[in-house]
Amino acid sequence: MVIIQLHTQGLGRDEVKEECESMCQYLYLHAGSDLKITSVYSQLSESINIGGRTGEMELLRGDKRLREKLLGVDFSISPNAFFQVNTQAAELLYDVIRQNVPPAEHTVLLDLCCGAGTIGLCLAKHVDKVIGIEINLEAVEDAKYNAKQNGIVNAEFVL
Repeated sequence: MVIIQLHTQGLGRDEVKEECESMCQYLYLHAGSDLKITSVYSQLSESINIGGRTGEMELLRGDKRLREKLLGVDFSISPNAFFQVNTQAAELLYDVIRQNVPPAEHTVLLDLCCGAGTIGLCLAKHVDKVIGIEINLEAVEDAKYNAKQNGIVNAEFVL
C-alpha cells in the first residue's frame, strides 16, 4: 500500500487529479512488481509540515485494505491504521515478548496504542484477556474485525 500525500500548491482539482494519476501510473509501471504494491491512495494536504491538516484518503488503484499474516494471525489493515510493516521483525519481537513474559494465572495483556491489534491478537492465546487501547477509530475497527475474523474471543479494543 502506497499513500501519496500531495500539497496542492494552488493547483486546480483537475491538475491535482492528473498529478496523482501520473504518480500512480509511475509506481505501478516502474516499481509495482518489485515493491509488491497492492494499492495506491492519494491524500491532499493543506500544510507543508508533517502532522498538518490533511484531507480524506482516496483509493486510486488496487485493494482497499492491506492484508498481512503475523504468527498465524490474519490481519486486514485500513490506510489510516498503524501496522508494523517490517513483519519479520515484528514476529521476532512478539515471540521474544511471549518467551520473556510468561503468563501467570488471570493475565491481562494491556496493549496501549494498539493500532490494528497486532501485539494483542498475536499473543491472545497465551493470556486470559487482551485489552487494546487506541486513539484512531479506524484502527480500533480494524482490530475488532481482525479478532472476529481469527476467532479470537478474549480480546477487546476501545477508543
